[in-house]
Amino acid sequence: MQIRAGLSVVLLLSLNSVVTAPAIAEPSFGGKPACVAGNICRAKGTLYIRRETVGIAAELKTGDGCYAIVLSPKDYKWLARRPGLRVSIIGRGYAQDCAEGVVSMQIGDRMMPTGLCQDRPAIYVTSLKEG
Repeated sequence: MQIRAGLSVVLLLSLNSVVTAPAIAEPSFGGKPACVAGNICRAKGTLYIRRETVGIAAELKTGDGCYAIVLSPKDYKWLARRPGLRVSIIGRGYAQDCAEGVVSMQIGDRMMPTGLCQDRPAIYVTSLKEG
């Protein structure tokens, strides 16, 4: 009887996670960031593009810290001519748990250098707007 009860609980938890859509998280200014790996995240801040030894890095500075931003090549090219631009972004958060010595990582179809805002998820940007 205990085995059946345990199985039904596991089944309910599994079904619940399948039908639950990812949350859209807004950074909480002044507190712990709401953007977490696996969620869709929205953030506003000042975007900076930097050349690293392993490629181009993008960093979004917000009121509560920073996020490593994973952009498309087209976005990098457009933003390289606009340093310190204020932007709003939407994208999925990805964990940055890399082994020591790893200098870049691939997220989807994009590469990003590691070591930027590592205490927060990297955000794979799907929407970027000026302002």
